[in-house]
Amino acid sequence: MQTFHEWALKKVAKDAKIDINKYDIEEIKMGMEEELEHGTEHEKLDVTGDNPIKTLKIVIAHLKEDPKYYTKLKKIM
Repeated sequence: MQTFHEWALKKVAKDAKIDINKYDIEEIKMGMEEELEHGTEHEKLDVTGDNPIKTLKIVIAHLKEDPKYYTKLKKIM
């Protein structure tokens, strides 16, 4: 499992022009790890090609729905 560091996430967000300051960085980290399922790890489900910007967009879309999306997901898995 890939680990995402805060400094790297901030760089990805800056490159994507996405403001992540209103989101919990730990939720974003959990989300980035979880959403890799949409990358090359699962060839038939690959929609991001492991592109961190595309992955971050998926994460932020979920966090807009629920700021604790990944915490709640972790509890039910």
